[in-house]
Amino acid sequence: MSQRLNGKTDDSIRHELESILEKSIVPIFCVGPLKEDDTLDLVLREQLVVLENWPTEKPIIIAYEP
Repeated sequence: MSQRLNGKTDDSIRHELESILEKSIVPIFCVGPLKEDDTLDLVLREQLVVLENWPTEKPIIIAYEP
């Protein structure tokens, strides 16, 4: 289930990703449609904004879950 459906904000998700990195674990950020009619374009625009300005030296794995 999407983090947004659980009431999380972009900032809270970003904070969780950074907390995972502090434990020397590479976070996996999963994106995908929330509804059957969501398009890949919508997913990229709305979900990947969390990683906007993510520092290139911080590792992260992005996984697409249809």
